[in-house]
Amino acid sequence: MPRIRHLFEHHLLSSKARVLILGTFNPAIDGGPDIFYGRPRNHLWKLLPGCYQVDSLKKTVLKAKHDFMAAQCIDFADLIAEVDVPAGEEANVNDQFIDSRVTEWRQIEELLAARPQIRAVYFTRKTFSGIPNIKIRVQHLKRYCNANGIRFCCLPTPARNGGADKQQQWNAAIIDQQTCLPVPD
Repeated sequence: MPRIRHLFEHHLLSSKARVLILGTFNPAIDGGPDIFYGRPRNHLWKLLPGCYQVDSLKKTVLKAKHDFMAAQCIDFADLIAEVDVPAGEEANVNDQFIDSRVTEWRQIEELLAARPQIRAVYFTRKTFSGIPNIKIRVQHLKRYCNANGIRFCCLPTPARNGGADKQQQWNAAIIDQQTCLPVPD
């Protein structure tokens, strides 16, 4: 079975990042996205700029996204560094599929320790059904964040839709900090 590394495994968190948006995995395959959450059916680049009253960056060039990240002090990481999948399944990014195939987790706690200016971590998933290993990693990370004064919340996934209701949920969590979807115990 092929081992697939993370597409952005060499991405270094900005020393100015105050917010970390956390996902699960981007496989290093031909034709992959050029940035975190860059797949066509993902609406993060509409929702996140919308939180800051910025027009959608979904169809803009990579530099515009990097400029937005720098201006808002936001950066990205994923929980998983490597998976071992059956041949022909290299592009499968379904969390239930990859949950039991993780061969290496990204050490997010170490990333946060090296960037003490990060004040909030938002995990882009609100349900954990069928992904027990990812759930355990997120629970550990939440405990680490709580112990170190870092806000930790789950957000509704930006995949599949980026409508007004979801925009309101993201605004309430990120900008207003009024809501925080919990990590189930």
